[in-house]
Amino acid sequence: MAFAYWLSFMPEEWEIAALELHALAGVPLQALSKPRPIVVHELACDISPAAYTRLCIELLAQAPSLPALQAEVQALGLHAPGFRVDVHRVPPRPRLDTLAAAAALGQYIGGRPNLSKPSVRFVCLAQAGCFLFGRQLSRARRDWHDAGQRPVNFSNALPPRLARVLVNLVARPGDRLLDPCCGVGTVLIEAHRLGIWAEGYDISAPNVANARRNLQAFGVSAPVAVGDAR
Repeated sequence: MAFAYWLSFMPEEWEIAALELHALAGVPLQALSKPRPIVVHELACDISPAAYTRLCIELLAQAPSLPALQAEVQALGLHAPGFRVDVHRVPPRPRLDTLAAAAALGQYIGGRPNLSKPSVRFVCLAQAGCFLFGRQLSRARRDWHDAGQRPVNFSNALPPRLARVLVNLVARPGDRLLDPCCGVGTVLIEAHRLGIWAEGYDISAPNVANARRNLQAFGVSAPVAVGDAR
């Protein structure tokens, strides 16, 4: 059994995206030496907290073209009441009508589709010359987006996406995290969202006051105080 992870990143972000996948899913770093949007691994992982990995699917079929993938899916004899098929074009992107491709694959799955509230999601990751098909196991929540709308910001504050990655690299739900230079609280917000107990310190009293404002805006009760990083 194999599982496919779909990563979304800019070229300069590959190393941090790869480190996050390594931390969450245990993919060996040797397998992440070259930038690629799809990584296949023998272990599944809940990637809902991820910043750069968008999907994890149980890999069921693979083919060089959509018609060949249709034949593979037909041979599987799948049946899933209330299913949905999503098709995503992944770099290098093929020329493809994703809605038509989803319908072409869905016709070989038994059971009535349910596009609004599916009980099972099947996913096709379509690259030029490589089409992967599988059952979606988890997807990123991507809830770090709205943290960019925090009440207080400043020029060298961490972007929320990077803060999410840093938390994923060092902690898991139930852990305790200390941010010794918390600034306006970006890391503390992301830690709270992932079920991690966190506290922050900053040598700047105005930063601590602004961090408290931001935490309050997102319903986070993490303790924050003025303190030297040492």
